[in-house]
Amino acid sequence: MEIRNGMRKQAKIKLALQGPTGSGKTMSALLLASGITDWSKIAAIDTEIHSADLCALRSVQCTAVLTTFYTRKVYQSH
Repeated sequence: MEIRNGMRKQAKIKLALQGPTGSGKTMSALLLASGITDWSKIAAIDTEIHSADLCALRSVQCTAVLTTFYTRKVYQSH
């Protein structure tokens, strides 16, 4: 067994935010990102019909909106 002093290393974050619509996932993700870097480096990829626009007061510089390619009809046919 080797005993040594602890060393701080860079590590990539592995994080999942889960919750129903309106539970604050987008705002929580933006606040987490702002704790890691400054607002000018944060971009939001919006998959929930412009929910990131509701957080515009946090001065997100870039928002990309993904459109839905699948419809309810496609899921029901399988």
